[in-house]
Amino acid sequence: MKTSLTIIYLLVVLAFLPQIPGCVMANMPKTGRVIDATTGKGMAGVAVIASAQFAAQNLIHGSNVSCRYRIITHTDADGGYYISNTWSRLAFGLPGTDPQISYAIVAYKAGYVIDGDERAWTFDKYGQPGSPGSEIAAWWLGPVVRVETIRMKPAALSLKQEAVYYSDSIAGSFFGCDVNRLNVQEVTFRRSAYDILMPKVCSLPSSNELDDKATGALIDLVPQLEKANERLKQLEPENWGKDSYMQPKYRAEDVCKAMQAGGDLP
Repeated sequence: MKTSLTIIYLLVVLAFLPQIPGCVMANMPKTGRVIDATTGKGMAGVAVIASAQFAAQNLIHGSNVSCRYRIITHTDADGGYYISNTWSRLAFGLPGTDPQISYAIVAYKAGYVIDGDERAWTFDKYGQPGSPGSEIAAWWLGPVVRVETIRMKPAALSLKQEAVYYSDSIAGSFFGCDVNRLNVQEVTFRRSAYDILMPKVCSLPSSNELDDKATGALIDLVPQLEKANERLKQLEPENWGKDSYMQPKYRAEDVCKAMQAGGDLP
């Protein structure tokens, strides 16, 4: 009897074994540093976002993806940061469902970009950006995961480049989390980029047009997303709902009004 139970126990362990490394890396405490790529000095007050998602195949509904966590912290005076463990959000999938857990670390500071991300604001003929060029590595070192030092540098970007890059850094890093259920910290965080970009949009000549990618990125940064989308839909019903391949253009004046409609903190 004991032998049978031991065999069953070992089979269960072996079945779940492939998931363990990913779960450990995603849920252990993480520590790292953000530095200025030009001076090599640590950068204080940089927002660091850690997020993770779990995906597994479901025979009935196909792939199921769920947000496991999203944590925002800020660097200390020397550029260091620490992210606590997330074992309470641990998830495993049944063998055979191709379970995968992924996590990402993103740094954000207005006026700065991550060194190596140039492709993220280089657009093709359809106005679409490339994927970020930088990949942040991490190592399991005893009780913590050590994240590769993130190098940031000042950058002079156009309005569209700023909007897309900030949106990808902030809103894009939700990593499967429901963007319509934001707590006060999340909303305040988005507002930091909104406060920079909204005046720039509203100062444009009313006849100026913004393409679909720039408009979507700007609206993504609004604290109250639903209000902004509803206002834009009212102002430009002829463009609302068009597919990106149709390359709709939105009047800068209307984008400004939509951003203002959703700009208040809830």
